[in-house]
Amino acid sequence: MPASEAKDAIRFLQQEISMQIDRSEKGRIARSEANLDGPTHLGAIIVSSDEPDSGNGHAFRAVVEVYDDAGHQYEAEIQGAVQGAGNGGWTLARLSVVDAGPLPKGG
Repeated sequence: MPASEAKDAIRFLQQEISMQIDRSEKGRIARSEANLDGPTHLGAIIVSSDEPDSGNGHAFRAVVEVYDDAGHQYEAEIQGAVQGAGNGGWTLARLSVVDAGPLPKGG
């Protein structure tokens, strides 16, 4: 899967992915240290690797920016796998948070 396709899949699944990152141990710590409040969204997405996975799936590794509406943010390195869905979308097969840490507000 080209990196742009991996990025599209992550963007398509951003709500589910940001919730899973927030709920992970490393994500909870980074969220607390960065003073995030309320629902989160994904900002920048940098895909560092992608590989074909079973059937119509793809494994990826990426760094994402997670932020709230007040501009607080943290960065998370994630790895996971997606499966192509029949409707042209994607489903998340697995996700793990490799590392996470706060970023300065606004940057």
